[in-house]
Amino acid sequence: MSTRADDPVIPTTTTRRRFQPARLIGAAFLVSFGAGVVIFSLPPYVYEGSSLDDFAAAHADDVRLNLTSLLGMVLFPLAGILLVWAAAFLRRSVDVGRVTPSIGGQVGVVGAAITAVGAIVAGAASSAGAHVAAGTLDGGFPPAPEAGYGLEMLASQVFNPATTGLSVLMVAFGVTAWRSRRLPRWLAWAGFVIAPLVPIAWMLGMFPLLFAVVWVAVATVVVDTEPQG
Repeated sequence: MSTRADDPVIPTTTTRRRFQPARLIGAAFLVSFGAGVVIFSLPPYVYEGSSLDDFAAAHADDVRLNLTSLLGMVLFPLAGILLVWAAAFLRRSVDVGRVTPSIGGQVGVVGAAITAVGAIVAGAASSAGAHVAAGTLDGGFPPAPEAGYGLEMLASQVFNPATTGLSVLMVAFGVTAWRSRRLPRWLAWAGFVIAPLVPIAWMLGMFPLLFAVVWVAVATVVVDTEPQG
C-alpha cells in the first residue's frame, strides 16, 4: 500500500526507553557507604581487659590513620551527598504526574538527610579521634587516648541513631511506590522487613544496615516513572 506525501502522519505510542545515568547514584552510594561502614567497624575498640594505651597504640599505625582520614574526608561525606541525591531521584520518580509532591516522597528525602548528616559527623569524629589518640609523629603533641576514645564514642553515638533515617526512607518510599506501583512489590516488602532492623544493626553485625544500602541501590535502578502492572 502506498501513501501520498500529503497523507496525515499517525503518531505512534511506542517510546524508546533510555537509560538514565541518575539510576547509578544508588550504586555509587552503595560503594562509598559500604566501604565507609567497613572502615568504621574496624577495631580497635576498648574491650574488657584492654586499656586506653592499647587503643592509642593501635591507632599509631599509619595505615589506620590513612583509612580513618579517608573515611572522614571522602567516603562518608560523598556517601551522604549521594544518598540525598538518590532520595531526590526516587522522590521525583514516584511523584511523576502529581501536581504536588507526595508526603511519602518528602519524608523519604528527610530520612536520607538525617542519615547523611549523621554519617558526615560520625566520619569526622572518628577521623579526629584516631589522630588525637595517636598524637603527632614529630612530637608536636603527645597521644591523648582519653580524648580520642571520647571522639570515637561520639562517632558511634551519632552514627547508630542516624541510620534510622534509612529506615524512614525505605518505609516512606516503599509505601508511596506501592500505592503508585512504581517499584516491584517484592522490593517494597523487602524494605518493610529490613527497616525495623536497621536501628539495631550494631547488634546484628551491621548486616541490616548493609542490606538497607543495597535496597537503595536496587530501588534507584528499578524504579519506574510509569505504573507497573
